[in-house]
Amino acid sequence: MRARPVVLAVATLQLALPTSMLVARWLDEGSRPVSERPASWQMYSAEPPVTYTGTDAAGRDSVGRRSCCTRCPRTWYRPAEPRALVARASLCEFEAVPRRHALLTGATGWIASHLLPALLADGWTVRACGRRPRPHWFPEQVDYRSVDLTGDEGLGGLYDGVTHLFHLAGASSSTATEQEMHRSNVLATRQLLAAAPPGLERVLYMSSSSVYGEEVQLPSPVTEDVPPSPSRGYGKAKWESEQEVWAQGAAGLPVVVLRPVSIFGPGNIKLLGSAVLDTALEAWAGLDTLAVHARPIEQRLVHIEDLVRASLHLVEHEAAVGHAYNVVTEDHPSSHDLASILAEGLGMRLELADEPDCGLGYEDRSATRQQMLGQGMQPHILLTEQRLRLLRKANRNNRLSVDALLATDFRFARADLGPAIHQSIEWYRNNRWILTR
Repeated sequence: MRARPVVLAVATLQLALPTSMLVARWLDEGSRPVSERPASWQMYSAEPPVTYTGTDAAGRDSVGRRSCCTRCPRTWYRPAEPRALVARASLCEFEAVPRRHALLTGATGWIASHLLPALLADGWTVRACGRRPRPHWFPEQVDYRSVDLTGDEGLGGLYDGVTHLFHLAGASSSTATEQEMHRSNVLATRQLLAAAPPGLERVLYMSSSSVYGEEVQLPSPVTEDVPPSPSRGYGKAKWESEQEVWAQGAAGLPVVVLRPVSIFGPGNIKLLGSAVLDTALEAWAGLDTLAVHARPIEQRLVHIEDLVRASLHLVEHEAAVGHAYNVVTEDHPSSHDLASILAEGLGMRLELADEPDCGLGYEDRSATRQQMLGQGMQPHILLTEQRLRLLRKANRNNRLSVDALLATDFRFARADLGPAIHQSIEWYRNNRWILTR
């Protein structure tokens, strides 16, 4: 009978010690200024949660609250800055939430220039790599490595601490030969994935809808499980690269593939960006109408912001592993629709012409471009020999299914093309990539 008080005292002491330590930690952390309090204080704090002003993958305002871990009933809160996350190094007594460490290839490219800031704002630690020297605009916290993924010197240390791979590297048809595209896409992907360490949580590969090709008619709308039939060098290189990805996936690597269509948005230098330049050239030359062929051609586009959001969504979605996803808005605007938006954005009117080769020729557009460069326009947007080239590209496999992507609860935020394109035009104007009178 006398042993019971001893057992009770020991049990009380076992409970009291960790409780007192936890209380001491709360008192210590709670006495500091808010800016100095660690993530654990925000997780355990009784203060009301702050407002999170970002959006989730479905395009809705996100609830500013997240579970600490699978076994802990407590929650931590996001700070008020848009898309910012509380640091994940928690002091939860059940388990620590692991840090997400991304390896981003092709980091000096245009897509990466939008994905990298989004990763940082979403709380990721980022190691970036590219063939060029470190860009001046890279934030200091980014670990940048100048690496040739196709080289013989190996990739030593590139994967150290990495949990997720975002593989964006690869030359496109507008800047490389077919041999260069094969080397920078297929060979680079093969060597990069061969070096991937065990335990990598996810590999996201940025492919392209060009893998479906344009010559062979595929079932419409084209779903991701239809065997592709690439018809051009870039599509062939991307499809061969996908084979490297799927082979590693079959061997156990958790892979996800994205197949975006023509991407537009701030900083884009080709495709719709080139069409913006052509329109600005004719407006500068004094034309008040933008002429396009009377025969409409169906188009397909996706805004860079939606591609970035889809990437962040799918790289952590539990059911995404082993699947490919078309990334394209559900609307299918015509060349007339896009030309009307471009004309309106630059103070012009749309004109339908009987001849496909209407408007200013290449020599006149080149001369006008030289005038604008002399007035301080930046030379970044590609001037194509064929005027409004994007609007003249017909594709029998233009319609792609996005049912698989939507089934993951992803929703497009920039599907209204009119405002999205006008905002891009304004960006070009503000940064002097085009000039207007």
